[in-house]
Amino acid sequence: MCTDIPWRDLTSYFGAWSAIWSRFSLWSKKDILNELFRILSRDTGMD
Repeated sequence: MCTDIPWRDLTSYFGAWSAIWSRFSLWSKKDILNELFRILSRDTGMD
């Protein structure tokens, strides 16, 4: 997945870039991101 931002350019607000990258990588491998996006894209109640 391309995020269009170098991991090292993330602000310190989010924590260490290496920790963010590790979590992103793990969640990608375990398909957690797809599940999260699927849940968030369900019925938004904007009928």
